[in-house]
Amino acid sequence: MSPTAIYVSPNDTPSAPVVAALPVKGPALAIGSLNTAQDGKYQSLITNLEETRKVERHMLDRLLDQATSLTPNSFASVYVVLSPSDYEGLSQRLSELLGQLHASLEPLGTLHIKMPNHPSHGFSPNSRSLALLSLHLQMVQ
Repeated sequence: MSPTAIYVSPNDTPSAPVVAALPVKGPALAIGSLNTAQDGKYQSLITNLEETRKVERHMLDRLLDQATSLTPNSFASVYVVLSPSDYEGLSQRLSELLGQLHASLEPLGTLHIKMPNHPSHGFSPNSRSLALLSLHLQMVQ
């Protein structure tokens, strides 16, 4: 079975932290950018993931420039957190990134993409970027 993509809206995030005992999960890949590293979102993602699993970290530009590569079939989940400007710049290379992420996922792995929710950038569940993501995932199944 092919990996699954999960859309997480910023509006779905609870305002107060939820504390729960969670089982240890398979290895995860966290992908961020300079923008999300500077605003703390990337580090926050890593900190949360490390509570329940081993986390490998990569920056978007290094993956797209092929300065680093991902090991095939090595992650139970992949988490991507980018800024609106990162998504705008990624539009021409989205297929390339998704191909790398798909190859790095274990069978039945999940892809979590944190989409910015800012009206001026036009990102929403109905956006062109999300449609391209859905189309790409259907094509690789």
